[in-house]
Amino acid sequence: MEMKPSQIKKIMKEISDLYDALSKAEKLEKFVLREQNWLDNYNGYEPRKIIVHGISVPSLYSEIHKAIKELVNEDIHVDEIVLGIDEYGNFDIFIQYSYDVYNQYGNWVGTEYTVTTLSEIISRLKEKAEKLEKVYEIIQKVRKELNL
Repeated sequence: MEMKPSQIKKIMKEISDLYDALSKAEKLEKFVLREQNWLDNYNGYEPRKIIVHGISVPSLYSEIHKAIKELVNEDIHVDEIVLGIDEYGNFDIFIQYSYDVYNQYGNWVGTEYTVTTLSEIISRLKEKAEKLEKVYEIIQKVRKELNL
């Protein structure tokens, strides 16, 4: 499923509004996002914690979920969407998503927790679009060669 220009425009408008809201926020909340691979989760190890100070933006859930589904072939759950600044001074929209992992017998073996940013998602979507464009060009050349 490809994101349409109208969806991208809607996301960009929402982001602009969120930046305005963040600048007007009287108090930023502290969010502790976690990142952990499924095996460490299964074995009970502590996840890597990422501290973000900002505001929650659940209004982006639908669009973020669609964008991540374009990149990750799993039944994901978007756990948290935060507009803010992380402990290293990076300003972005931070997203924590998760999905359950199953072994070859269908048994649950752990939950994978991932933290990414909207900037990273956009970058990866652009890369994917460029690759698909190249594949389309190759298909067109083959069709032309075969007179289809």
